[in-house]
Amino acid sequence: MADPLKEVSDSAGTYGQLARPLRIPKMAEVVAEYIRRDIVTGVLKEGESLPPSAVLIERLGVSKPTIREALRILESETLIEVRRGAGGARVLLPNVAAAGRAVGILLQLDQTTLEDVSHARMMFEPPAAGLLARTWDGEDMAKLEEGLEKSRKVLSEPIAFAESQADFHQLVVTLASNRTIALMARLLDEVIRRHEAAVNKDREHDHFRSAALKEHEDFVKLVEERRDAEAETFWRAHLQTNAHNLLSGSGLHTVLDLYNNAQAGQELRFRF
Repeated sequence: MADPLKEVSDSAGTYGQLARPLRIPKMAEVVAEYIRRDIVTGVLKEGESLPPSAVLIERLGVSKPTIREALRILESETLIEVRRGAGGARVLLPNVAAAGRAVGILLQLDQTTLEDVSHARMMFEPPAAGLLARTWDGEDMAKLEEGLEKSRKVLSEPIAFAESQADFHQLVVTLASNRTIALMARLLDEVIRRHEAAVNKDREHDHFRSAALKEHEDFVKLVEERRDAEAETFWRAHLQTNAHNLLSGSGLHTVLDLYNNAQAGQELRFRF
């Protein structure tokens, strides 16, 4: 394996002018990484309390302000919850919903369009749909049928139906059993489902919902028959229809402001 330090010295003389100065991490960052590694590797379990600050100070040989700053870093990453006044900190597992909201905020800051997000979605979901048609088992098919039945029961309820449809799309990707694709799709899902809910709440007529449900039913038939190429092509066309309905129905051009969502029953507000 190549020695990165040797490569730096060879390209810039004997530790001559580097492309950028080497940055030595602050001690709080080192402590945060030490604790983060224990959370990610399962040494520290979800819900478990971290040792008291006095124990961490003694064990790690650092100061109290360093421990306090390290905990703030981990809290900002939603890996721990610091209980103010009660003392100590509790381990949290990374939250996909929170990560999805962060992705949405970044997309909005970059003035990303909904059309752009929809195109990205089409890169993830259709291949996953084809993979599912090749690899499904009896349990997978039962879950797909449950998803269809859930949508049938709420066909006359615009918001609940939009949620059920978003859940079905997530189910398709999850059952394809590629964890990386499933995670990426879930991050986009947090953006898409908020727009779909906002659009559907103003649609009194259910012909859009009936058509969407019919397409999901037809897709499941293709999966059941293991027609993987057709399932992938069908799901891509279905996503294109969804994108058209979403964009034409919302009139929105950029990603929804996730800070102004329907918290505490507030109405969704948009940034045009």
